[in-house]
Amino acid sequence: TIQIQQVLLEAFAHLDFVSKDTKIPKLFQLKALVSLLAGRHVVLRAATGSGKTPLLLSPDKPMAITVTPLKLLQKDHVKEFEEYGVRSIAINHDTLE
Repeated sequence: TIQIQQVLLEAFAHLDFVSKDTKIPKLFQLKALVSLLAGRHVVLRAATGSGKTPLLLSPDKPMAITVTPLKLLQKDHVKEFEEYGVRSIAINHDTLE
């Protein structure tokens, strides 16, 4: 249907913009992004470096929560999100001190 085509087009356009036209979207990215664009909650588990971050870089989405085992990765995410205009914070043990 036209609605499904529009959601897929938005998903491809989003991933293309985030990757700066340098990467081909992976199937799991498209599936997750289609669900997000449809307004559904998404729980995604994938390895470090597999391409989860582009799915979170969406200023029109109200909130994304990521759980990472490394503080350095948290800092990298905050920096990367802010480069795309997405407000972000890292909360960990250091935050409580």
